[in-house]
Amino acid sequence: MKPGHLKKLLNRRRKLLRATALSLALGAAGAAGPGSALANTATDKQLNRPVKYAPTGKPSDGDWSDIQPPKIPFDRPHIDAELERIYREVSDGRLNRAIDRVNSLIDQYPNFRVAYLIRGDLYTLRSGKPLASVGDVRDAPLNKLATLTELREEAIARLRAYRIRPDHNQIPRELVNLRSDQKYAILVDTLRSRLFIYENAAGGAPRLITDFYISQGKAGSNKMREGDNKTPLGVYTITDLLPKHKLTDFYGSLALPLDYPNEWDKRQGKTGHGIWLHGIPSNQISRPPKASEGCVVLSNADIDKLQRYVKVGNTPVLITENINFIAKNIWLSERQDILRVLASVRTTTGREINPAQAAIMRYPAENDMLVVSIDEKPAKSNSKHAPARRQIYWQRDGREWRVVHEAQTS
Repeated sequence: MKPGHLKKLLNRRRKLLRATALSLALGAAGAAGPGSALANTATDKQLNRPVKYAPTGKPSDGDWSDIQPPKIPFDRPHIDAELERIYREVSDGRLNRAIDRVNSLIDQYPNFRVAYLIRGDLYTLRSGKPLASVGDVRDAPLNKLATLTELREEAIARLRAYRIRPDHNQIPRELVNLRSDQKYAILVDTLRSRLFIYENAAGGAPRLITDFYISQGKAGSNKMREGDNKTPLGVYTITDLLPKHKLTDFYGSLALPLDYPNEWDKRQGKTGHGIWLHGIPSNQISRPPKASEGCVVLSNADIDKLQRYVKVGNTPVLITENINFIAKNIWLSERQDILRVLASVRTTTGREINPAQAAIMRYPAENDMLVVSIDEKPAKSNSKHAPARRQIYWQRDGREWRVVHEAQTS
């Protein structure tokens, strides 16, 4: 074999090994947690193969390097966009370009600690050494292990968002209908560590605008009581907008309080208060996936962008453990069935429900439950009082839907 041909062959093999190494370290971690491994190996054909999406919104089984998220024309947060470019460079075997990009990211955001972790992994790969997991730092000092674990978890959460993203033909099953006066809805997925913004688009099907990385409670989600350090699951409304000058630096540039506990939470005996969407201290860029006392935390840049889509007292916030993305045609069929049922019932005050003027969501952490929010106009047409908001909780009982709770919230 000629020396030149052998050199090309070895370079090609090295390129594939590097792509495979990051596939094992990052791709598998994003799917199954740190330390797990994928069974198959990257090939040139796989590196250019588009991902196939299953009905659940998850990519088909395969190597990390074959993941190419659907092209959705929305504004990506800058750090996420840069990380995605880095991942693509690595999946294509261009480690030097990936390192250049991560160095540029560090120059722009010197406090973004996850970037240093990724750079360390890339340097390890370039040296020809294998990686066992994200942030494969061997012999790390004991007093740094907790911090290293948090950085790994954030890196995995961000990579998971890159790998598993809904396309334009997938709609959250939880988001059934928005009132005509509700332009946007916010959905928080605690397993993905992600916040999604949907627009109440023409034609009935909501449209994904953008999504952000978030941090939740230190103890996870499904808050039950005061001080449990968990983020609540449910459907809430933003009740206020607190600008930077009204906050301490801990809450960042903006805070958006929620109406936790809502009527259903109170009925279930849940306690606690002060659950907000808010930013982070000025000397930070992000926080680990589980770091708050129950609030949903975004970077200051991201929560400033989020403010564009918020109308106090109007914008719904649904917090769930795992958004169920389903095909658009299935979503439309299920929505039509629900609207047909609601059109034939009345509230306890005897008023008909106009589905077009009802916000309808599947309630998280409950079996086959809907929460329907409507505005009831005062009995007298010339009344100066604002419409009263009524929430009706419906639960499926066999083939029938029955009201399990109803309350006036304003």
